[in-house]
Amino acid sequence: MLVIGERLKRLRISKGLTQEELGEILGVTKGAIQKYESGQIQNFKLDTLRKLSELFKISPVYFIFDRVPDLTTDNVKDYLNSHFGQWFSTFTTQLDMLNETGKRKVIEYCDDLSRIDKYK
Repeated sequence: MLVIGERLKRLRISKGLTQEELGEILGVTKGAIQKYESGQIQNFKLDTLRKLSELFKISPVYFIFDRVPDLTTDNVKDYLNSHFGQWFSTFTTQLDMLNETGKRKVIEYCDDLSRIDKYK
C-alpha cells in the first residue's frame, strides 16, 4: 500500500495541497490523509476513491493496484478490450478516423454527457 500512498502524496503536492486541505476536500481528517500516505490505511472508501479520481482527473485504478498497467505496449487495444468490452474497439476505430478537431469534439461531448445524471 505504500506505493499507493506515495502516489497520493505526489498528487497532493503537485496540486499544492496540504494534508489538511486534501482532507477537507475528501471529508476526512488530516490524520486520515497521513495514514493513507504512510500506508497505514490499506483501502480507500468508495466515496473517497471517487473524489480522488475526480480531483486529480485520473482513473481509480491508479489507487487500487500497486502496478498500473503499461499502456505504451503493443497490446494496448487487447488489454482495453478485455477490460472494457467490444464497444471500446468500435469506439477507437471510429475515433481513429477523426481529425484533431473531431477528436476534440468527442472529448467535449463526453465531458457534457458526464455531467448529466441520466448518462452516468
